[in-house]
Amino acid sequence: MENSFLEKYILLSIHPKKDRFINNPTMFNLTFAGAILYELFLQDYLKLVDDNKIQVAVRKRPHDKMLYEILTLFIQSNRIRRVRYWVSRISRRARIYKKQVLLDLSRKSVISIKKHYFLRIIPYKKYTILHPGTRDKIVEDIMSWFISGTVLNREHLYMISLLDLGILRNIFAERQQRNIARQKVKELIKDNPLTKEITRVVNALIAANRAAHAAAAG
Repeated sequence: MENSFLEKYILLSIHPKKDRFINNPTMFNLTFAGAILYELFLQDYLKLVDDNKIQVAVRKRPHDKMLYEILTLFIQSNRIRRVRYWVSRISRRARIYKKQVLLDLSRKSVISIKKHYFLRIIPYKKYTILHPGTRDKIVEDIMSWFISGTVLNREHLYMISLLDLGILRNIFAERQQRNIARQKVKELIKDNPLTKEITRVVNALIAANRAAHAAAAG
């Protein structure tokens, strides 16, 4: 069975050897909120309007319970709101949504979830990818996009736009490789019809991350 966009993003976010999420929690919550928006864009439930606002495109109920819950937030909103508003609102529940996607992957036997204890006191979880080939195939596809310089569809564009916001190092180990990849991302997205949609989401993620750091700094 083909994994969803959100499932692929989760698999890329898990370090294959350390069995944990490589991104810091704040940035992950924000990028995962962006991935949720992309998933709803991909399934044509949402659309970008007035340059920087998101509107419900269709009121058809998604089969996925979590996506239906999120789409309901848009439907019940009393006005069309900016991308940044939705990134902030969704990211506040990102931990809950992440848990639901992880449980779905566990039920599909793609990953295992095990609780461990640091010093026998502090609990933490490890997420082991049971079939590394599943993740490897996603990584190979991404590598091929960079090598060929071509992107085939909307999902590819959405995914590479999120790479530099925390999980690029999960794919490219060397700094020089990451720098080349960042330049490739700009080239692949440039002059694409979806650029405005992608730019608005990415800019909202970056702005929200800066705001979170500023608040933490006092």
